[in-house]
Amino acid sequence: MNNRYSLIMRFALWVGFLLIFSVPLFAQKVPVLRVDPSSAFGGTISTYFEKVEYIPLETTKECLLGAADKLVITDSSFVIGDWDTKSVYFFSFSGKFINKVKLPSEGSLGMDISYERDRNRIAIRSINWSTEKGDCKYYTLLGKLQSNSTTKVNKETATQVYLGNGYNIVTGISYLNRGEKARDKVYSLFSLYKDDKQVKSFLPYNQSRSLVISRLLGGYSLMWGHPLRVKEGVFYAAEPLNFTVYRINKDSAVRAFKFVLPADRVIKQEIIEKNDYNTTDSLVDEIAYNNKIILQISNICFVQQYLSFKFIPKIYLSKPGSEAEFQYNFLYDTAAKKLISLERLSTDASNYFLPVFGHKANRDGLEFYDGYFYTSLSSLEMINQWEKTKTRVTQYPPLLERYYNTENRKSNPVIVKLKLRSK
Repeated sequence: MNNRYSLIMRFALWVGFLLIFSVPLFAQKVPVLRVDPSSAFGGTISTYFEKVEYIPLETTKECLLGAADKLVITDSSFVIGDWDTKSVYFFSFSGKFINKVKLPSEGSLGMDISYERDRNRIAIRSINWSTEKGDCKYYTLLGKLQSNSTTKVNKETATQVYLGNGYNIVTGISYLNRGEKARDKVYSLFSLYKDDKQVKSFLPYNQSRSLVISRLLGGYSLMWGHPLRVKEGVFYAAEPLNFTVYRINKDSAVRAFKFVLPADRVIKQEIIEKNDYNTTDSLVDEIAYNNKIILQISNICFVQQYLSFKFIPKIYLSKPGSEAEFQYNFLYDTAAKKLISLERLSTDASNYFLPVFGHKANRDGLEFYDGYFYTSLSSLEMINQWEKTKTRVTQYPPLLERYYNTENRKSNPVIVKLKLRSK
């Protein structure tokens, strides 16, 4: 009876989601969601989040981070990857340092961290981009190396997203350098691996007929953060440049809906279809330092009545302001048909007038795990804002009180944990 009820509810939610766009389904192939950042709503943090928690990470010589470049949440720890120190750090949920894994220091390092929850382990992949060779090692959730657990990786398999039951998603790499001739070869945006062996591919494209994608992104880019949100073996991914969203699991990729953005925020379709080397090179030069044109939409997931997602431009400019080009993270309220920009939310007493969405959120978006969103703030961001607003707060929680009494702008980052307000 419970399983039957669960199936009925899931079907009802899916039908409801299709109907939120108010588009006749028979009139087009997929429902359309029109998104205009310039008209996105703001508000206060407490309007949308019922709980904001700050967890300072312990700072010692042994665990001093350059930055929290990678953030993975497990059932018992925070796992942080840092490019500066070429290391992966394990912290408890109270911020106490547990362990450190030092990665190879030679060459240009590539680093990837994934949580294999059903196997109760962390996979850490490192690769030397100069030699295109690397390995994957497995650790406990507290950072202890598991014996006999090393496997080899190459440039195609150096970054993976774990689906469960031994399945991983790998993104194809079709990047073209200037002057390099495209190959008449089919690549796939996503490939499915089972225990390090490829078993299936999804969303194929021919490099010679896809110059813009290959020159700008090299396929589906996993460069920033962890842009795929996996839940029960399912994730949603938008095709680069055209933003058709697919619901993908180990068996299939099915079109779910399509984002439509304002014309001045996307690459013109005629340029993509022209598929000309000179035109493509001019486009690459034109948007090299452009934070307005959106190349991908990532971090797509459904939480309560909200659709959460993030814009990925070529570069990120992080500064205060409500201009449309500085809005990266969004919630779409499917019940109210309302677009909310997280960057436009202002602090209030519920979060002690402290920052919430800083440079890491702008660049990587938010992590989502077991009902909570997560991001991190540098101590520079935390202390600069505290000095401006501390006279408005009579008392901070013990962890924050101790942090502000003992730490400085060069201390380790602070984890921010957020829970959406229920409706």
